[in-house]
Amino acid sequence: MAQKKNKTSYKSLISNLEKIIKDLESNKVSIDKSIDLYQKGMSLVVQCEKKLSNVEKNTNFKNTSKKSLPKQFDIESKLKEVEELIEKIRDDSIDIEETEKLFMSTYEKITYIENYLNKINIKIKKYE
Repeated sequence: MAQKKNKTSYKSLISNLEKIIKDLESNKVSIDKSIDLYQKGMSLVVQCEKKLSNVEKNTNFKNTSKKSLPKQFDIESKLKEVEELIEKIRDDSIDIEETEKLFMSTYEKITYIENYLNKINIKIKKYE
């Protein structure tokens, strides 16, 4: 019986809970039946809380691998850095070697941002 409870969907648990609430609110059940329904309802609430807790644990970014995502990533500051590098590249007074270095630095930052966003996207799709 315990295995069946684990396989019960959250939607099914909520549906059963709503039916119990409706029955209790109808005032058409005896006191004994009301107590029984209340106990079943509380059991469903506990099961729902466990399922939600598991979902929270699985979707919490704190649980992600430290290698997969940086601890803190301020995308706005990274994009600002890219904009500043692009402005420097546009400066006609710098020589070709400096332009090449700036270009490579810009490319690396953009690639880093892109990889970060791809990893986040993969993690999000995992839970959709």
